[in-house]
Amino acid sequence: LLKTRDILKNDAVKKYLESKYRYIMVDEYQDTNEIQYEIIMPILDNLNSGNLCVVGDEKQSIYMFRDADLEVFNRTKKKIAEMKEEESLLTLPHSFRLAPGIALFINHLFRNLFAEPELIFNEVEHSDLYCARTDDAPGKVELILRENESEISEAELVAA
Repeated sequence: LLKTRDILKNDAVKKYLESKYRYIMVDEYQDTNEIQYEIIMPILDNLNSGNLCVVGDEKQSIYMFRDADLEVFNRTKKKIAEMKEEESLLTLPHSFRLAPGIALFINHLFRNLFAEPELIFNEVEHSDLYCARTDDAPGKVELILRENESEISEAELVAA
């Protein structure tokens, strides 16, 4: 990543990539770090040319251990809104995967858990999930309990 970022400081390389890639799509953008941001933005002349599509959900950011930074995600959203107009941001809060009962359970549980997010740990404020399924699948939530840790390993318990 460092070498790629450094190569992009060369104007000839940057101009070549600008002409070759007019569209860039980054999936799982919530796990982007500062160096990756510094690689993407010069290719698009900091959004002055080209088109950037990012897909991500800040609630799913799990790579803080490798410097994923939600500030990068939020800065990019803000920059897109400023450069390309607010309508360029598309939020999709509806889930077609979750059964209605599971969505209600998750919303109830996490409304309290995310009431006061710790930004230093990449935590985000709670936002409700909306169930968009039309079938009658009830869904279910299962809790796995064990008496003590010596009884059976967590992996064996989950597998069982």
